[in-house]
Order: sequence, then C-alpha cells, then structure tokens
Amino acid sequence: MATWSKSVRPVSLLHVDGWLFTAGQRGKPKLVVENNSFFRTKGDSLRAYWSCSFYKSKRCRCKLVTHRGSPTIKYTHKPHTHADEYIDASTVTPLDADIDEFYTRDVS
Repeated sequence: MATWSKSVRPVSLLHVDGWLFTAGQRGKPKLVVENNSFFRTKGDSLRAYWSCSFYKSKRCRCKLVTHRGSPTIKYTHKPHTHADEYIDASTVTPLDADIDEFYTRDVS
C-alpha cells in the first residue's frame, strides 16, 4: 500500500526592528528585507504578500508574508536566485511609507 505525504514548503521567520521601504521604478513602495526588495502582490486586512523584485527578470521565486501588528516576516518560498540587490541598508534610498497601508483587500 502506498503512503501519501504532503510536500512541505520551506518556511523561515525573520524578526525586524523596523520597516524599510524604497521607491520602485513607477514610484510605488517596495519593502527592503535582507538587502533585497519586494513588491506587494496581494493581501487582506491581516496579511500582505510580497514577491522579490526580480520575480520576472531573473525568475526569482522568493516570497514573503507580513502580518499586521507583527514585526515578524515569514519567507514562504524559495531562496533568491541572484546576488543581493543592495550591498547593505545604507545604500537604500529610503521612502517614507507606513506598513499598515499595505493591509487592504485587493479588489478585482
């Protein structure tokens, strides 16, 4: 008799002391985490889902989730397929943005 096991995606947690944003090409805020930037793909009143900014150009499938009121980031997919976008946080041009602005339901 064959047994079935559910595949488990790798998940890791990261605690941040504060949120760092930078502007994307079109001026929209991107979240910067561990020297890479992420754009918001979807969300609701409790969660925001983010994909690596190199999702298309370098086929990077690194994704993360943030939760309202929590300083913890959850990586939910694969590691980055490219070198870090920034040398360190001091090379990021910061953008004044509030993380709570990203917790809205997407309307299709």
